[in-house]
Formats: sequence, structure tokens, C-alpha cells
Amino acid sequence: MGLAAAVLVWAMGCKSPVAESQGKETMTEAGAKTPEAGGGSPESEGGKEGAQSPEGEIPDGTTEAGEAQATSEGALFLFENPDMVSPEEIRGCEEYARTAESYMESPALKPVTRGRVEELTELLSGHYEVAGRSDGEGREYYVALRREDAPRYDGFYSLSTGYVDGPEYTAQVCRIGYYEEDGSETVLYEIPEYSLKIFGDPETAEALDRFCFIPCDVPDDRYFMNALEEGGRMELDFMRDHPGLTFFDGDVPALTFFYQDEETVTFWSGLYECCMALDQRECEEVRTLLEDREGTERQEFDSEDEAFKWVRGRDSSVRTTGASLHLGEKVYRFLGSRECRGWVMTYESDKVYLEYNEPAFAFAADRIKAVVGQDYGDFTDTWFDVPLTRASLKFPRRTEREDGTWSFETGFQTVTEPEKLEALAGLMGEAVRGREAVSGCPYTGVLDLVREDGETLKMFVAADSCDSVSYEGRIGFEYGDQKELAEIFDEAMK
Repeated sequence: MGLAAAVLVWAMGCKSPVAESQGKETMTEAGAKTPEAGGGSPESEGGKEGAQSPEGEIPDGTTEAGEAQATSEGALFLFENPDMVSPEEIRGCEEYARTAESYMESPALKPVTRGRVEELTELLSGHYEVAGRSDGEGREYYVALRREDAPRYDGFYSLSTGYVDGPEYTAQVCRIGYYEEDGSETVLYEIPEYSLKIFGDPETAEALDRFCFIPCDVPDDRYFMNALEEGGRMELDFMRDHPGLTFFDGDVPALTFFYQDEETVTFWSGLYECCMALDQRECEEVRTLLEDREGTERQEFDSEDEAFKWVRGRDSSVRTTGASLHLGEKVYRFLGSRECRGWVMTYESDKVYLEYNEPAFAFAADRIKAVVGQDYGDFTDTWFDVPLTRASLKFPRRTEREDGTWSFETGFQTVTEPEKLEALAGLMGEAVRGREAVSGCPYTGVLDLVREDGETLKMFVAADSCDSVSYEGRIGFEYGDQKELAEIFDEAMK
């Protein structure tokens, strides 16, 4: 299996809550991220306690050097030989722990000096000083800092990380190595049953200086897992800023909906799915609305395609809203538009059903608007019929440096020329009148539009070679040819 030379953010590990994250971290005092005052989830008091320096109790197996480190510095990590790594790396490691654990809802974490510390030290060929943190209930993580006497590799071009699992392996194996300039790969370490977090730029040799390992058997705790990664902490900040949002749990009745704004694209490249749990009163209310079908239409179809064709034949403006209701094993999807609020699609025994139920639609739309301020019944396929007066695009792009490595920057351009605005309106207007399509592309380009009547619209543009766009970050379309958009925004997308 080939290993990608790229920043690895959980996607190659056994847990993947923030696989879409774009962020990188550097374990240095200057580069470590810290939450704003009052940051983290409101319920994370246990995590804040865990971020404090341990007092008194020192785990069995601590060496004299480790005891001295803990006593003199109040260390969160107890390394066997701390003098074999730079003090700057250790300080950065401590800052990382304080930041991460301030977001956790788990009990206070304490230093770990045995067991998996010894296992990881051996698997890393003794090239790293390893130390860990654990809450004693299965939530734990380990950091590895390269020793001063560890080998250095003159042929290093970029980091290589990935994992393999197949019939020849008894467990998932995390691999760490590097590529040389000619593309040849050297595998340095194989670490079974761990996921990996890397820090820093994978295209520099310093990428091998520090790692964070998470055992695959840690409890399924999204707050804990998210806290260990910068993009995950951004997600927790977003949830904190929008009270009522939580992580989806299939056993709990909930309303989910796709959403994007300029905050979500910093930690999630696609259409981000938000979740609001429903209490008993809300469940009873919406069940009553769904069961009260007197005077409503209910149509049966063999497939979604048939259902969409039928409902759009009646009203061409109808689209999915991006919102769904989860009640036990039943899922209800809401369809509608500014002109038609709204249809409910359900699935039963390999059949698809549509019924018109404005009260149930309003139940979902009202609750979503209260949390994110957006009306999920407001789509209209005639939005671009009114002329545009301004369009602005922020577009991430990759630029090759002179040394062959790549840098990322954001292009920005505002268009006011009538001919360009007319071309853009034609391109996007045709897209939103067409069929829906969501790709796996990163929707990280932000397109802000203003019409003559003052109405605004935010769309998100796929930033790779795809010709995909999302309407308000919740309904996907394809607009034809990215070259046409690049001709309009020739500076931002060059």
C-alpha cells in the first residue's frame, strides 16, 4: 500500500471525528494554539481540572529524573530521559496538553510512565522519548519527542504516513517514514493499533521530531478525540458559539442539517452536518405533526429518483433543504423552497414516501433558524433572475515554491463589471435550476453575491478541479466548467 506524503489528521487512524480538518499544529511554545477565555464546551469543567499540573501523586515507575522533572516544573508529562530532548520541545508539549485538555469533558488526566509508554518506546526503536496522559478510564494519549541521539536522514524530502490492515496483519498498523526526492519511500516504524497525529510541516525534516499517538481502544468520546486536534477544537468552538448543537448519536432523537459558513470551512472542507438533540416534549410535538395526516397527500415510490421527479414535476423549485429528522429507526428528510414549504420524505420497507406537511416542515425550519440564523425553507431557483451588482470570491490555492515544495494561500477578488456579473449569474442560475449533486470535493471557496434589490446569497465553491458549488452550504449543484468561473475570477483563481 502506498503511503501519502501529506498531513495526517485522524483519517488514517482508528477514530475519524475530524478527518476533514485543514489545520496543522506545531508543538512549540510560540506555535501552540490556546482557547479564548471561556473556551471549550460549557460542560468541560473536568477537562479544565485535568489541564492543571499534577500535585503529589507520582505514578509507580517514575525515574529519579522524572520525579525531578515533575517536582521542579510541575510537568504534565514524565519522560524517562528528559535531558535527551530539547527543553523547547518539552515546553511545547506541555502547552499542547494544557490546551487540549481544557476542551475535554473527561476526568482529570495524570501522567503515564509504564505500559504503553514502554511499548511505544520499543516500537519507535528507542529513537523517541515517550510519555502519556490518562484519566484512568481508558481515555489516554501519548507524545513522542525525537531524542538528540536519534538517526537523521539526509535523503528526507517529505513525511510519509499511513496505515495498512489486511490478511497478513493481525491489527491495523500505522506506518511512519519518509519520501526521498526521487519518490522512493523508506518506512521507519510500524505501530499497530494506534492512530497518529502529526505536528508541523510534513515537507520538512522536522516533521519527524514529534508525534501524538492515540490507542484504538479509547472510549468513543468525541470531546476527547476532538480536543487532541486543532481542527477538532475549532469544531468544539463552533458548537460552543451555537448553543443547542451536539454530536450526533443515532440512539437519541435529533434534527440534523447541513451548514457552512466561514468558520466551518476552517475545520471541515465539505458540507458540515450539525445536530440538535430533541427533548421529550419536542419529540411528542413533532410526532403529533407527522401523524396528523388528515387532508394531506402521501405518495409512494420505488426510489428517491422517482420521488424527486414526481415532486419537481409539480413544482420545479423544490429541492432538498439539507435538514433531516431522526426518530428511532425512522428518518424524515425535508424538501421545499421559498415557494413551497414543504414536503417530507420518509423510507419504509424499501419504499419512498412523500407527503406535504407544512407544520412539520416549519417545526424543523424554526429550530434551525434559532440556532444558526438561516431559513432552511428559503431556497429559490429564480434567485439569479434579478441582476447582480457585486460578487466576491475567496479561493484557496496552491503555489509551488522555488525549492519544489508547495505553499497555500487564499486568493480574493471582487467583481463589479456588468459583463462578468451577467456571465456569473448565467452560470449559477443554470446550476440551481438543474439537478442536485454533492461531490467529495472540498467546498472551501467562499462566494458572496449581492443583487440589485439588496438581497444577498452565500455559496461555497469546490476548491479543486471539481465544478461543484453549494447553495448556502446545504444544497449541492454542478455548474459546468471550472474554467468559466476562473475566467470571471481570474485573479482569485489564477
